[in-house]
Amino acid sequence: MSTSSDEIGEQPTETPEDLTPEPDTTKPAATDDKPEARSANAEAAKYRRQLRDVEAERDALTERLEAVQRQQVSELLTNAHVAGAPLLHDPADLWRHGVELASLLAEDGTVDLGRARTAAADLIRDRPHLGRYYGSGGDVGVGHEPFRSSTSWADALQGRV
Repeated sequence: MSTSSDEIGEQPTETPEDLTPEPDTTKPAATDDKPEARSANAEAAKYRRQLRDVEAERDALTERLEAVQRQQVSELLTNAHVAGAPLLHDPADLWRHGVELASLLAEDGTVDLGRARTAAADLIRDRPHLGRYYGSGGDVGVGHEPFRSSTSWADALQGRV
């Protein structure tokens, strides 16, 4: 009796060519790129944080510098030995009445005394009541004119008085 493979119920055997896996036609999984992507995103986030920190520090330093420059303008305008006669009762009136700090700075960023005095004089011209000597004019015996004597020291020492 001859038996065929169909009769016994044997399954056809597969050849080694049939055992090779089919190529995957879907997109490759992003698992290989994820660590790099995460690393790049983390690095970019780190740089963004550093940038924000540096910008905040820059802004704080700019505010401090402006405060120091405003103080310097105030001192220059109130010290008679630097600015001549003080012009304003309160140098902060410059800022209250719209004078910009940048208009008082030289090209190199330092406070320009001439520009500060000009700004103060312009402010006093427009608003005289802000001036240091507003209302102190007139001859009311406050000693505006120094005492003039007709006698000199030489006359006094020689006994001609």
